[in-house]
Amino acid sequence: MERQLRSRNGLLLGLLLLVFALSLIPNVDVFAADGPHLHEEDGVTYVYNASDLPMRSKWVEVDGNYYFTDENGAVLKDQFLERKGKTYYLGSDGVLAKGVFTVGKKTYCSNPSNGALYTAQTVVGVDGAYYLTDAKSLIQKDKFVTVNGNMYYFGSTGKAETGVVKVKNTYYFAKENGVFRTAAGWVQDNDTWYYVEKGGKILRNTIVWSKNEPYHVGNDGAVSGGAYKVKGVLKFFGKDGKLTSKVGWIKWDNKWYYVDKGAIVRVNNTAGSGKNLRYMGADGTYSKGIAKVGGKYYAFKSNGQKKTTTGWVKFGRKWYYAGKNGVLKCKEVLKLRGKVYYFDENALMVTGLQEVNGKLRYFDTNGVMQQKKGWIQIKKAWYYSNKNGVLYRKAKINDKGKYYYLGEDGKMLTGLILLKNNKAYYAKKNGALIVSRTFTLEGLKYYADAQGVINLNRAYGLAQQYDSNTTHLIMVDLSKQMTYVFKGKKGEWVQEMEFSCSTGTSAHPTPTGTFQTTMRTKFFDSFGYRCWYATGFIRGEYLFHSSPYMMGDEPKTCADYTMGTPSSHGCIRLKLENATWIYNNVEIGTKVVIFK
Repeated sequence: MERQLRSRNGLLLGLLLLVFALSLIPNVDVFAADGPHLHEEDGVTYVYNASDLPMRSKWVEVDGNYYFTDENGAVLKDQFLERKGKTYYLGSDGVLAKGVFTVGKKTYCSNPSNGALYTAQTVVGVDGAYYLTDAKSLIQKDKFVTVNGNMYYFGSTGKAETGVVKVKNTYYFAKENGVFRTAAGWVQDNDTWYYVEKGGKILRNTIVWSKNEPYHVGNDGAVSGGAYKVKGVLKFFGKDGKLTSKVGWIKWDNKWYYVDKGAIVRVNNTAGSGKNLRYMGADGTYSKGIAKVGGKYYAFKSNGQKKTTTGWVKFGRKWYYAGKNGVLKCKEVLKLRGKVYYFDENALMVTGLQEVNGKLRYFDTNGVMQQKKGWIQIKKAWYYSNKNGVLYRKAKINDKGKYYYLGEDGKMLTGLILLKNNKAYYAKKNGALIVSRTFTLEGLKYYADAQGVINLNRAYGLAQQYDSNTTHLIMVDLSKQMTYVFKGKKGEWVQEMEFSCSTGTSAHPTPTGTFQTTMRTKFFDSFGYRCWYATGFIRGEYLFHSSPYMMGDEPKTCADYTMGTPSSHGCIRLKLENATWIYNNVEIGTKVVIFK
């Protein structure tokens, strides 16, 4: 027993001496730690447990931070760690990186809860901000993307932008989580209202209709005031973007507007009265311009005030003239220093061709009216003026012995000029009419008389190619069922008469060709009828004669009035008076030309 007591006492004394010795060694705790803690030794950080033993190859939480140790218990630092199929990053102090962190020049975002890097495109919320990662967990910047059906814009810092977001030249509205609003409707950002159309775009510089009321949104999409058009009408909006209810003068951006009922801005007209009378331009502000006040036109200066002095007034390239009290000349001819000007119904000085009191006149580029007789060239056209400055229209004139024809618009015409009754003139390139001679047109010859009149009947053109043994020539156009009688000579035939006729049917056709009259007889009988005043050609077998009449001593009862349609047995039927005219006036031996 005593031996045992001495042994125990010796052991206790040894322990006491050991404790005392250890207390003399600096920086060594006498008492063990309560849990895992960091320990620095020779520049290496270790993690020890509560028993001061190294924690090897495992995750360890120390003071809320996570570390990973190697097989010696040393903390891994500045490296990516692959662990059970997931990747992590341990910072320069060995702490597990969670959320946003930077490695070199690259910025990453890991899972804020467990620090694992993302392996697919993911939107991640970190400390109230949102980021977009790629398949390597790198933060994406300056990206306009759609993720899981939601639109985002991640800016230059990588954060999802919120509020009003500008992407290139388009504005959007993003909620606090960065998701763009895509449903149509109003949104508010910093006490300012915007309107998002379906699809997410914020409307800008336009009128937004909401609950049947118009609102104006400006260049940045925010509701704004000022004068803007609504369905083609300039209206005034207040600061809240709504139509103003005020009537009268409104000052906005140092400019004055006059607003009528319904928020309509007065434009291109006057506003106010007396000394406050102003001219409001197309944009609704003070402007120089021309306006009608009390049935009279006045000029207004750039400050909107009425001009009251006499004299010329110029706006842009337009000229006006102010008379007494500033009243502008309107629908009035004005003589100044021997020159004549005209001001139209809008008080504008006219130039060029103008209808003045029903007469066509020409005013040069300075507004001065042409006042001498003669030709005037306007662009590439020629006109002819009398000594009073009136231009001829739809008229034939004689200038220095030559005829010219002026059309309905006053222009000198060239080429074929059609008149009534198949008549025409023909003017050469210089405008002079062909007169008193034969000429060829489209392969046919025509004759222009001393006044330049031309007959355009096909028969007329053909006739000029033929001569005749008499002073007459007969042309029969089977296609038109017309007979023409000309007088004159070859190349100068002038139509004397024209008659509707009825020639042979298809069963008994009238022959075509060139013939001459050979005989005449007062009447002959055929098929129980009597035909009067016959002039024969082709050996007397074919004749010009009247329609068939009932038998008798005088032509009283016509048996067939047909004209203009083939109905004979080959002869050329005419009305009684026309057959009589040929019988009495056309000489025997006259050439007859029958054509189709």
